[in-house]
Amino acid sequence: MREILLLVAIGVVIGIPAALAGDRFVANMLFGLKGAYPVSLLTAVVVLLTVAVFAGYFLAKRTSRVDPMEALRYE
Repeated sequence: MREILLLVAIGVVIGIPAALAGDRFVANMLFGLKGAYPVSLLTAVVVLLTVAVFAGYFLAKRTSRVDPMEALRYE
């Protein structure tokens, strides 16, 4: 779970400034286009975090049920 949250945090830290920079660039190129709304960025971050937590939780839960010796024999 820690790895998943770290990857999401890195993605958010890189993605939000990139999205804001891209938004400014596009807004300068196109007439009448407004900037990014903070609510939409926050919603995207919350949805991304929620999906990542659910995916990581179910994967970790399923992985914790496997016997390590059985997994090593399978490999």
